[in-house]
Amino acid sequence: MYHTSRSPSNLRGVREFDDSARRRVGFSPTAGLRAGPLRPGDSMVFFNLMRWIHILSMIVILGGYVFLTAFWLPVLRHSTEDVRVRVHFLARTLRPFFTAVVLALMLLILTGGLYLLPPAYRAFGAGDEPALAAFHLALILKLAAVFVVAFLVPMQLFGMAFRLTRMDAGIYPLDAEVVDRVTGRMQVVSCLIIALLVLTVVLSTRL
Repeated sequence: MYHTSRSPSNLRGVREFDDSARRRVGFSPTAGLRAGPLRPGDSMVFFNLMRWIHILSMIVILGGYVFLTAFWLPVLRHSTEDVRVRVHFLARTLRPFFTAVVLALMLLILTGGLYLLPPAYRAFGAGDEPALAAFHLALILKLAAVFVVAFLVPMQLFGMAFRLTRMDAGIYPLDAEVVDRVTGRMQVVSCLIIALLVLTVVLSTRL
C-alpha cells in the first residue's frame, strides 16, 4: 500500500504553502469579520454627523436672512440716495448670498430625512399613541414649513434678485421706484422665511 509520510517538517511546509497562497489571493481569516454590518455605535456616529450638518445648514440660512433683513437692507436703503450705488452693492451681496442659501437649503432637505430616523424609530417603538400623534403633527408642520421655504427662496432669487443683478449689469434700465419696490418685497418675503425657519427650529425640538 502506498502512503505518504506526515512528519512535522512536511506538515510545516504544507502550512507555509497554504499561508503564502492565501496571502497571494488576498484571503484573510478575519476579512469576513471586518466586512460585517455596521455596529450600533457606527450608525449613531453617522446619524450625529447628519444632525450636525442639518443644524449648520439651518444656521447658515437663518443667520444669513436675519443679517440681510435686519441689517444690510435697511442700512443700504438709508446710507445713500444714489440708485446706481445701491443696485451695485445689492447685486454684489445677493449673488454670494443666494449661492450659499441654495446650497445650505439643499443640504437641509437632504439631511432632514436621515436626521429624523432615530426619533421616528423611538416614536414608533414606544407604542404610545398620544406621543405618536404628537410626533406626526410636529413632523407634518415642519415639512410644510420647509416646503414653503423651498418655494419662497427660488421666488426671491429668480423674481427679485435677478432683476436687481440685471439692472447692475445694464440689461434693465435703472429705476429708483422699481428698486425700492423690489427691495421692499424682498424684505417682506425674508421676514416670512425667517418666521418659518424659526417655526421649524421650534418643531425640531419636539421631535
